[in-house]
Amino acid sequence: MSFLRHGEIYHFDEGAISHDRAPAHRNDEFPAGYSLAGCTPAEPASASPAGRHLAGKPVRSTIEFQRTAGSVLTVCLSSGDNPNRNDGPRNQKIQSDLKAAGLAVGEDGKGRSCWMAYGYVLASGRAEIIALHDCDIVNYSREMLARLCYPVADLRIDYVFSKGYYARVTDRMHGRVTRLLISPLVRSLERLVGHHPFLAYLDSFRYPLAGEFCMYADMARINRIPGDWGLEVGVLAEVYRNFSVQRICQVDLADNYEHKHQSLSADDPQKGLMRMTVDIGKTLFRTLAAEGVVLPEGILRTLQAQYVRSAEDTITRFYADARINGLSFDRHAEEDAVHAFARGLRLAAESFLADPLGTPLIPNWNRVVAAIPDIFARLNEAVEIDNT
Repeated sequence: MSFLRHGEIYHFDEGAISHDRAPAHRNDEFPAGYSLAGCTPAEPASASPAGRHLAGKPVRSTIEFQRTAGSVLTVCLSSGDNPNRNDGPRNQKIQSDLKAAGLAVGEDGKGRSCWMAYGYVLASGRAEIIALHDCDIVNYSREMLARLCYPVADLRIDYVFSKGYYARVTDRMHGRVTRLLISPLVRSLERLVGHHPFLAYLDSFRYPLAGEFCMYADMARINRIPGDWGLEVGVLAEVYRNFSVQRICQVDLADNYEHKHQSLSADDPQKGLMRMTVDIGKTLFRTLAAEGVVLPEGILRTLQAQYVRSAEDTITRFYADARINGLSFDRHAEEDAVHAFARGLRLAAESFLADPLGTPLIPNWNRVVAAIPDIFARLNEAVEIDNT
């Protein structure tokens, strides 16, 4: 009883507005058949994530590249608490020099790995497009990469950034942070602060925490990124800030997707999904503040209660989806995750109120070049020598 999507490209629908009494769970917010075959109001299989659908319109689904950009470089990033490290001696020296110049390069982790990869791509001058994806994908195929790159690489399609989405389901639903944190949190914020274009934009993504995205290489010159686990939300925020939403899309990468599942670590905010929750919360609050949204202590306290109510409603709907699709569903574990996420949001709110600016984003490469004009030559040399 599933209606799996395949080969769809969606652009952001700027005109879609989340209504105050919108349901906490939407059929197409989590791209898997169990949602479409669930107990929530039915929508067409081609339903757009922002509320409008493309039924009856042609969908660009071919993966045969024609008149594409000259070169694509794929950056592979690991996921978990021990991401790829930039530990070559010359690379470490460059990072020390950047810090000495007053440039924050973030803590050792996925964000810095991503940022350093950006710099090397720009330094090498060998690629026009950058594609990033996690390295722990169990069922990886080249078709996933082709689909991710196609909306940007095909010059006949006017997109500068594509975000991947996919189903996360085996004998049960996965993707707890997207299902039980991001969607209820964004919609709770919309209820409290009112409609805001950035929240509508963020809510339009079917899998906002997907590690897979593709972009023009020049975007790495102007986009900053967080150095922590707020990376995915931070990247979407910078793309929103610097580019027209009409040139941003998301693309269906696969019928299903399986990779490493992180532990909840409910009692340790420095590990697992709890750390991710805190970092995502801080990134979201600071992004909204930068957009001019006032988030006083009272709003953030109310948000925690509103979030829990919204997430609990979401669990009820996902339970119905699981039942009708014959999936295992541990409702107690889902409830535990929601309350752990609520504690993480409280920590994120406390950190935001204590220091609204927080840890600076890793600067874009235009600023780095302004501070250290020969940085690209040094970086290119360091990578080549450290890898010989």
